[in-house]
Formats: sequence, structure tokens, C-alpha cells
Amino acid sequence: MSVVETAAKVIGLEQGGDFPSTNWLHDPFTPLTKILSNSEQRQALLDLLDQLWPPQNPAGVPANEKWHPILGPQTSGNLYLTVANGTGPLTIGVAGERHSGSGALSASLRARVPIIKIVGDRKYGELVGGHIVGAKATELIQELVNAKQLEGGYPEVARIIHGHPTLSEGVMEAARAADGWLIHG
Repeated sequence: MSVVETAAKVIGLEQGGDFPSTNWLHDPFTPLTKILSNSEQRQALLDLLDQLWPPQNPAGVPANEKWHPILGPQTSGNLYLTVANGTGPLTIGVAGERHSGSGALSASLRARVPIIKIVGDRKYGELVGGHIVGAKATELIQELVNAKQLEGGYPEVARIIHGHPTLSEGVMEAARAADGWLIHG
């Protein structure tokens, strides 16, 4: 079995000979959430990621973090998929580096964005539930809990003003996506 076939099975893209799985294409968050919440499956996914894009950590990267180069070998810098797998939740992000002509680091950027999904009933705009994976997930889910408790739906969450730039904007964007008017997706 090739690495790509293994990857498709690991993330649930291939199920019982169905490729691509129509279930996965309809809802990729559910299998990914399941993988990330199961320690063995999460480790298998991380091992596969190491095989597909061997990590190349620049100087100064914490020991629990791996940087996977997306653009291949570059002399002037690179774009990386970052994965921090420590004692807390798995954190996935992107990072970029730019080097000067002498090879010295001249700029560096890191961003870690949570995965946010809102489940709702389109007929009534009812907020049925939500999934948030990533940094500050416990703080971000509170907005959905409050909206649900106050009998609000995802259209109300989508129309609430959110600070910019903040992680809570991700909740607003997920609500807008559920409501059919995603702006920054």
C-alpha cells in the first residue's frame, strides 16, 4: 500500500473501497475530530505526516513542535505546516520564514488557527452543536453554549460583532458558513 493510500485510509477519505468517500467529502470534520481525539489514531496521523513531509525544524523551535516544509528545499525561506504535540491539545498551524541574502533570518511568522464547525438546522436556523479543535477551544466553544442557552441560532452568532483580529472571529466565520454567507473562507 502506498503512502498516499495509507494517508487516505488514516483520515477516512477511503472507506470500504469507496474513494473518495462521499461521507468524508460531505463532512470532513467528523472523521478528523475522531482521529485527533483518539491518541493512537492521532499518533498514526502524525507519523504519516512525518513520512510525507519530513520535519525540518529551524533553530529556536521548541522540542515538542515539528515544522514540515511545504515548498520543499528553499534557500531564501519556506512555508511550513507546524504541529505542536505536547502535554496539552494538538496544535496545528502555519509558519513562514524569509532569509536575507547572507542566509540570516530576516522575518518569521507563525499562526495557529483552530478548526471550527457549527452544526445547525437550516430550516429554523437552530444551533444544534459545534466542534472546535485547537488552541483555546474551551474558551471559543463558550459562545456557542451561550447562544444555545439563550435560544439563539447560528444566524445570531453570525451577526454578532466580533473583535478583529481575534480567534473568536473563527466562530463568527463558521456561523456565517453555516448560514450561507461566509466572507473570509
